[in-house]
Amino acid sequence: MDRKVRWFVVIPPSILIVLSVLLNIFIPDTFLEIVNIVNNKILNIFGKTFSYMGIIMFLLCIILYFHPISNIRIGGNNAKPILKKHTWFGIALCTSVAAGVLFWAIAEPLYHMTAPPTFLGIEPNSKESALFAMSTMFLHWCFTPYALYTVPAIVFAYMYYNKKKSNSLSSIVTPLIGDKLSNKLSPHIDALALYTLIPGMASSLATGILTISGGINYVTDIPITNMMIFIVMVVIVSMFIVSCTTGLTNGIKKLSNLNIVMFGILIVIVFLFTDKAGVIKIGSNGFISYISDFLGNSTLAATHPEDGWGKSWTVFYWCNWMAWAPITALFLGRISYGYTIREAVVVNFIAPALCAIVWITVFSGSVINMQLEKQILGNVLTNNGAEAAIFKFLEAFPMAGLIIPLFIGVLFISLVTACDSTTASMSNLCYSGINKVDDEAGIKMKIFWGILIGLLGFIMLSTSGIDGIKILSNIGGLPGLIIQIVTALSVIKILVMFNKDKKREKLKDKVS
Repeated sequence: MDRKVRWFVVIPPSILIVLSVLLNIFIPDTFLEIVNIVNNKILNIFGKTFSYMGIIMFLLCIILYFHPISNIRIGGNNAKPILKKHTWFGIALCTSVAAGVLFWAIAEPLYHMTAPPTFLGIEPNSKESALFAMSTMFLHWCFTPYALYTVPAIVFAYMYYNKKKSNSLSSIVTPLIGDKLSNKLSPHIDALALYTLIPGMASSLATGILTISGGINYVTDIPITNMMIFIVMVVIVSMFIVSCTTGLTNGIKKLSNLNIVMFGILIVIVFLFTDKAGVIKIGSNGFISYISDFLGNSTLAATHPEDGWGKSWTVFYWCNWMAWAPITALFLGRISYGYTIREAVVVNFIAPALCAIVWITVFSGSVINMQLEKQILGNVLTNNGAEAAIFKFLEAFPMAGLIIPLFIGVLFISLVTACDSTTASMSNLCYSGINKVDDEAGIKMKIFWGILIGLLGFIMLSTSGIDGIKILSNIGGLPGLIIQIVTALSVIKILVMFNKDKKREKLKDKVS
């Protein structure tokens, strides 16, 4: 393998990240003020575009599933999968939004119940707010986020394996601009994608670290300090660095299989002790509301720009996931080798979304019912924060002594798995000459990115807090949005060319 480091891809984002950290340390107020202004400008100007791109990617997934191109095998007709289907699904599930849904399936419904959008005229903590909260959870965590990952993953896999393009995000734009211009832009696109992803990854890591620290505090009464946060960060970073250095199908495969088992045990225990009838009722009603109001709820930020709710929630999520999507797509695309495009849609889009629906029904449904009955969790959220509300909710179950450590363990493994796959893809992007399914980046590069992300998460968490990191990560959504738009156009171009090729083949058959 003729592998060389692409220094132009590595150095610029590294310098920008270090500069961001230094500015945050020495002039934190000024730095966060500027970042916040930029963030608000992006949301105000591009909020509608973010909303509509979510719908477009959702529709493209459906088109890719039913279109004849779905029968194409990624890697060619003779390509054999590198992963068994259940392992492939487990990795795809655990490397996208699994860690996020663990935290937010419990915390987010409380925000929507206690503070629904004012323009809806819903009474806080009412049955109407409960229905809105459940419907919104399905919107934010089911089909749309997985669509944002799936479409670029399939385009990359098709261009990389079937059209023999480079291991670069520029492969996604090649159908539109051609090989020559694509090759020139390649290092610039990849460097920008790395920079936009790193704060988002640090934000997710920091959120997980805070939750795990809160769980340790709850179980052991050890106070949450910077030292505890640092130790938790070191353990997580060390784990995902070790895992990602073991190769594409080794460490992450074992972690994903373990994670799926732990997810299963946790949801079964919670479902056994929750109000089953109440959960199923609110879940069913919420899903019906989600389907019937899909377009309206997806565009709340566009139709009600005067209210900050849409930008703070739906657009924020789309923005954050679009920052993650390009790099995650490289990983999801690589492990799709040997399967058809239709199978890739099922494993990356349909199946994970269905799992999220079940998860949200059980956990968000239980939270909503508990808040309707006692209205305690909302007070805990307001007074003590989301982490405290999560453990207050878990404490209410008879097997809390088992559920809480299990929850912390699942969150830990989910974080490690997500960071593992992302670090591996980031590192692969920093090399030329990665052309085969089993080609991997050097270990030193993986260690470098792992340490940089961990330090960014810890330093900014210790100085500006989680809100500062989230604002910084949100800015990465704008380049991600551009890549999503280009990806959508590439899909259309690929489908058009595919149809033309099929017509030519039919004409040749008639002539012959």
